Amino acid sequence: MPEQTYSLARALAFLANPTSPTMRRSAQLEIEASEALCNSYNGGARGLIVPFETQTRQSTQTEAGGGALVGQQANGFAGALRSALVTGQAGATVLTGLSSDVSVPTMETGASAHWLEESLSGAADVTDTTPLMKRGVVTPKTVAASIPVSRRLMLQSQPDVAAVIASDLIAALSHAIDAAALGAAGDLNAPDGLIQTLAAQKVTLAGSVPTFAELLNLEQDVLENNGSNPAFVISPVMGRALKEAETVSGSGRHVLSGGTIADRPAHVTSSMPSTAVLIGQFSDLVIGMWGGIDLRLDVGTNSASDTRILRAFVDVGFLTRRAGSFAYGAPA
Repeated sequence: MPEQTYSLARALAFLANPTSPTMRRSAQLEIEASEALCNSYNGGARGLIVPFETQTRQSTQTEAGGGALVGQQANGFAGALRSALVTGQAGATVLTGLSSDVSVPTMETGASAHWLEESLSGAADVTDTTPLMKRGVVTPKTVAASIPVSRRLMLQSQPDVAAVIASDLIAALSHAIDAAALGAAGDLNAPDGLIQTLAAQKVTLAGSVPTFAELLNLEQDVLENNGSNPAFVISPVMGRALKEAETVSGSGRHVLSGGTIADRPAHVTSSMPSTAVLIGQFSDLVIGMWGGIDLRLDVGTNSASDTRILRAFVDVGFLTRRAGSFAYGAPA
């Protein structure tokens, strides 16, 4: 059975010349995938929506429409965005293809356990604790990225050209999403991230480079709150400083070595403030993404030239399920 796989190159060629019957026929799968997402997500589309799952059309003799769209693993352009997120690599729970606000259970205090008195009679009742459960709502805000590209280049429908364009957009979008999720976006339009959520429990570090003891204290805070398998997230500036710093003066053992701090994974990203440190069980950070990546070709901005502006829009929201799963340190 013949099978057709989603092509970003065909999608870009269609956006460059949407009135062409040839381009429309060529991009039929990409157009159908976008229309399906528009029907399931009320956010509408500015152009053509690229799904987070790779779409294929599997043809059968009984399907009059030429085949059924089938979602596969999250790869390709939109899937690569998910994979590029440092917060995702640290373990964040990433939900894609959402169609409405999402209610997620959060917990402020958990269950308790007791040993029972082994007595046939007269045993005291166990003192129960009531877990404090709440429900948080993940709501979307829109992040956008843009890249100038010539109309002639987009019309070529070459996969390598599409890959270069996609790479630039993914780098810009993933940086913006990571920065907002970590709480370092510095943009009033961005959703609140971890640093905003953890502001009340910030640990003040003695200097711009934390000591090994301070990092161990942050780790201990997470572990004492039942956080498991925590990971560090730091900036490139902090990463270099910790590679030079020793755990104990003269020991020859550096704080950051082999991609770990105190045997915990350490993720380095320019989306973090240069002197801040985050450590936590990142699975308790929920990142929601609605629909797909909405692509629109702006033909008006540079109408006097052959250059167009390709704009990408993604609806994203964040929720911290349990603040105690994280620790945040920064200088005063």
